[in-house]
Parts: sequence; structure tokens; C-alpha cells
Amino acid sequence: MTLTGPESGEAGQQLTFSGRVTVDGVAPTNPAAGQLYRTVSNNRRQSTDYGSDVAIAADGTFTVTDTPSEGGQYVYTVYWYGSSVYAGNNASHSLNVTSTASAVTGLMEWPAYVGEPYVVAGGISFDVGECAGPTTLHVRRQVGDGPEEQRPDITTDEVCSFRFTDTQTAAGGVRYVVSWDGDATHQASSTDIYGWVNKQPASLDAQAADYYLRPGQRVEITGTLAGSRTGPLAGQEIRVTRTNPDGNAVVLPTVTTSRTGTFTIRDAPPRVDPYLSFQYDLAWVPDGGLDGTYDPATATVTVYVTPSG
Repeated sequence: MTLTGPESGEAGQQLTFSGRVTVDGVAPTNPAAGQLYRTVSNNRRQSTDYGSDVAIAADGTFTVTDTPSEGGQYVYTVYWYGSSVYAGNNASHSLNVTSTASAVTGLMEWPAYVGEPYVVAGGISFDVGECAGPTTLHVRRQVGDGPEEQRPDITTDEVCSFRFTDTQTAAGGVRYVVSWDGDATHQASSTDIYGWVNKQPASLDAQAADYYLRPGQRVEITGTLAGSRTGPLAGQEIRVTRTNPDGNAVVLPTVTTSRTGTFTIRDAPPRVDPYLSFQYDLAWVPDGGLDGTYDPATATVTVYVTPSG
């Protein structure tokens, strides 16, 4: 089996290969079709794909075409699987395929949080060969469903990698369009980089001074409200609901956190029989400008009534 073809090619241009199958020096009788496979090796992948069936003429010759979609080192192989008498065989032909295509790729750091700088990074790459920088990239940004806005251009390093930081004031999705104008050897390209900015997580920690009460004893609960990443939250209202043993819920006066984020709740629950309990549900729902920055936080404290003496 033989296979011949061009010594080089260009992405997007058709290639033509020809060959012949012979058995004992002559064409096989009523030869079954062969199959073409191509192995591609470049900066993006190395894989083998099925190309097409290959019709074999009565004299054993065949012609097959293929149009490579990307640059790289190609190995084309035609397989003929033989007959009831003759074993199969194959023939291969190698060539280099050039390409002017480029690709911009990138990712946004995850997780990202409101009010904190996060990183967007990526680079320019080719099918074959290496991008040589520095070069300039253009950036547009869309926050949520808002309009696209032009951002300052960025400059890549010597291997065409880029990295920049950004900060958002509210949670939600963000999209960056990063584009390259191309150069004398490669076409322009761009990419969309999607990400999500999370609200700042908050923690509401609370504990009772005494979890086991005598009948009529007052309840004291202390705690702290803080941003898990930002520290104490001062001047914030904590909503408190007490659920009595009979299931009735009583809303208690709100308490306000101190400058260090701490608070104290004092309550005189009704007298109940021993071995029952009261549940205190604490909730912070950010408002006053913090609702777009922090997630709500909750805590639960349960105290039990014990027999006197």
C-alpha cells in the first residue's frame, strides 16, 4: 500500500492524497473501501480523528482529500482492511500545516468577593509556534445586564500572557471581552471571560451565659457579628425571635452591635414546667448600604428549664 501527498499545507486549504493497494503486485478483486484517519499535533491538542471512507478503484488506486482546520504536524493514514484471502495494510504521509489563526483565552479568579480585588488572567496562543510579546490587548467590561464599557488597554509580557485586577461594589455576574488586533503573521482574535462576584460572607455567633435555667431565671445571650473576611460589623441591628415551648413565637426588641461587633440580649421568658426549652433565633439582614455587600447571617440558641434545687 502506498500514500503520497504534498509536503506542506495551509489551514483552510484543501489537500489531495493519492495511493494504491496491490496484492501480489496486482490490484485486489472488487476491493472494499478503506478509511482515512488524521493525527494532529499542535499547541492545543494531540489526537487522532476519523476523516472519511476511501473508495478504491478497480486498479487499486485511490484519491482522497481533506481540508485541515488548524495548523500543526499532520499524519494522514489510509487503512485497507484486506479480504478473505489477503491481510490488510496501511500507509501514512506526514506534513506540516501552517496557520495564521490565534486565540485569546483567559479565566477570572474564583471565588471573588464584593469590595476585594480579583484577578483576570490569560494569554494569546497559536496553533503552531509561540506568540512573542509584549503586545497590546483591548478590554471591555459588562457588569450584570448593564452596558459594555471600554476599559484601559493592557500589555502582555514577553510570552503574551496577561494579568489584571478589578473590583466590584455589588454582587453579580461580570463579563470581560479581551481582544487582540493581530500582527503581520497572525489574525486578530478575542474571547469572552465570564465570572461571578459573591457577596461577603458574614457570621453571627451567639451563646447563652447559662444553657440550663431554673424556673423564672433570666436569659442572657452574648454574641458577635462579623464579616468572615472583613472583620467586626458595628452598628448593625440583630433581630431576635423567641419560640416558647407551646410553639408561640415572640419578637423581642432588636439589639445593636457595638463598635467591635459584639452584642448582648437579656430576656425574661415566662415560667414553664421543667424539662421544656426556649429557642432564640437571631438574624441579621444587612441594609443601610450593606445589603449589596454582605450575605445575611443567622444563629440559634436553645436554653433548657431544669427543676428547682
